[in-house]
Amino acid sequence: MPGFIPHPVRHNYWRTGGIPPHGCKRPRGFTIMELIIVVIIIGVLAAVALPSYRIQMLKMKNQEAIRILMAVWEAQKEYYRENGTYTNNIADLTIDIPASKNFVFVAWNAVFSGICPPQRQLACAVSFDSSYFLEVLVDGRIVCLAGGALCAKMGFSPC
Repeated sequence: MPGFIPHPVRHNYWRTGGIPPHGCKRPRGFTIMELIIVVIIIGVLAAVALPSYRIQMLKMKNQEAIRILMAVWEAQKEYYRENGTYTNNIADLTIDIPASKNFVFVAWNAVFSGICPPQRQLACAVSFDSSYFLEVLVDGRIVCLAGGALCAKMGFSPC
């Protein structure tokens, strides 16, 4: 038959790497494997970033507590100069403690042996979830008490 052109064999050219015939278009969109790989990459990045983010947020919250504890320390020193002893009652101090969103503040006059060497504590900031405590000592150092390595991650030395 003159002029007869047989229909070409249908072939999946884009899967074999060949050139598709004229008029055929490669399907658009992402394969399920590409989407799975992207989700896995995002998951790994989140797993690395979230603990660091949590520690940075704790450090920001601690700045408020440290500022107030240092003010309590100054007030305790003034109270000691006037009375010869430290107070256990924060109301005795000439200080206005603003309401805190993250801590409860307590003034006391106690020797704490959990710190090496034992030191006298003048005030304590207790986190609302009670996961850790920040304490100011007579020498003005702020120490952190918590279970695990949380204090070290926040930048506090153990002694």
